[in-house]
Amino acid sequence: MPSLLTWYHTLRHLKPRQYVYLLWRPLAMACSRRCNVHRKNIEAALSRDFIPLRELETNPCYKPHEKSFRFLNIEQVFDEKTDWNFRGHGLLWAYHLNYFEWLYDEALTPEERLETLRDYASAPSHPVGHDAYPISLRTMSWIRFLLRYGIRDEALLGQLFANADWLCRFPEYHLDGNHLFENALALIASGSFFQNERLFHKGSRLLTECLHTQVLPDGAHVEGSLMYHSLLLWRCLQSVELLQAIPIHEERTLQTLLCDKAAQMLGWLEAMSFSDGTWPLFHDSAEGMAPALASIQAYAAALGLKTPAMLPKESGYRMFRAGAFELAINAAPIQPAYQPGHAHADIASFCLFVHGKPILVDTGVTIYEPGARRAEERSSAAHNTVAIGGLDSSEMWRTFRVGRRAKLLSLREEEQMLELCYEPALNPGCRHLRRFLLQEDKLRIEDELTGAVPGESCAYFHFHPQISLQKAAADKLLTDGLEIDCSGAFVMSEFRVSKGFNRSETALRAAILFTNSLFIEIKITRW
Repeated sequence: MPSLLTWYHTLRHLKPRQYVYLLWRPLAMACSRRCNVHRKNIEAALSRDFIPLRELETNPCYKPHEKSFRFLNIEQVFDEKTDWNFRGHGLLWAYHLNYFEWLYDEALTPEERLETLRDYASAPSHPVGHDAYPISLRTMSWIRFLLRYGIRDEALLGQLFANADWLCRFPEYHLDGNHLFENALALIASGSFFQNERLFHKGSRLLTECLHTQVLPDGAHVEGSLMYHSLLLWRCLQSVELLQAIPIHEERTLQTLLCDKAAQMLGWLEAMSFSDGTWPLFHDSAEGMAPALASIQAYAAALGLKTPAMLPKESGYRMFRAGAFELAINAAPIQPAYQPGHAHADIASFCLFVHGKPILVDTGVTIYEPGARRAEERSSAAHNTVAIGGLDSSEMWRTFRVGRRAKLLSLREEEQMLELCYEPALNPGCRHLRRFLLQEDKLRIEDELTGAVPGESCAYFHFHPQISLQKAAADKLLTDGLEIDCSGAFVMSEFRVSKGFNRSETALRAAILFTNSLFIEIKITRW
């Protein structure tokens, strides 16, 4: 049971608007009714011809003849009617069922997809699907499908409009972050599709706010998850294409802003990606959940976006390259303070590629359900950083909550050198300084603990599953072409690295116990 102090440190960072909507929104929703849709509300959509929007890649996840859906690496077969409120695999799986992103799968016939939409529309209730977040993603999916095939089904259009109206009245101000961003994109799409000024203007105001407050000057999404950054960027590009196809009026200010911010987001993603096109799994990130970098680049190019070269800065992330080394560093405090739901206790963590291959990796996430696994994946010990006194750098609790947070005290960088110093939240008075020194053939990492040092601490280093290690001495590891030395002694153990949600693989982790100072050096021994 969290203490009152934990609740205080969790809630004190919220915006005033979040407090208001946390209290007002559920009451207002309980007292409100869905709108009665009139033909005039959907007239523009009923009279619209098909628009040949681009084919989008998606993971095949629906087999209509088998009534089989596969999300998050879990398959569910429904005997007869699809249970759209099925929660046997957790809420996130149920959300994915209601996103309808399998509508992008061109291997399915339009008739198969349309039949399933009608099955959904005929269901008596959708308590899961009526949450604002699944409404947002489903709206994007439905609109794109209906436009691509020129479908004018009055019942489907009526339900789509009713959902958009509900979202317009009750966006997720209480959560903010990527949820509010998705709400805004869905309202823009709805306003354009139905030629509805009210929906479009609400979405325009929200999206303008999100683009200015959530996209940092270096192009990063403020929550620091490259997975969510990529997903938001992908839907920004969908919105750009939609606005190009069916602009609601001649005003181009929003479209220009959206194109500029999307291009900056892509520039940052390119800067933070490794040479193989993957990116570090900092914060809540998992493989296979977002489009690949190459797909995003191709989509942006097809829309005419010119991607600027971005230098990671305000995000707190860095990418250094020297010789065969690629080093991604997380020097960011918990951010944004008002929405840390996808944050981890991973300040001063890093990922390392050598010769284009992953060596040291982030463990990623496999689950959002509450419990020991979720707690472990958010902990400092699950990242390539230091658990000071065996504790997390920030206070992670429940599934998406953060109490006391580590304070970044200083950040200094020079060419191929980065030094950060922070105070861990659970060890006040202690200071952890970590210094990264990168050369053409060597990476050196130095750790210094000063102040109220709480006895013994532990530095963790998580190796990619394909890395085989040989312990040449207590302080020396060897792997193909690399020698790893430290000033302490390596203690080896196994851990589980994410290969997507609900899927993991065994790999090796090195832990080094120390009190005040430590160094580890990774040298290339063979080119």
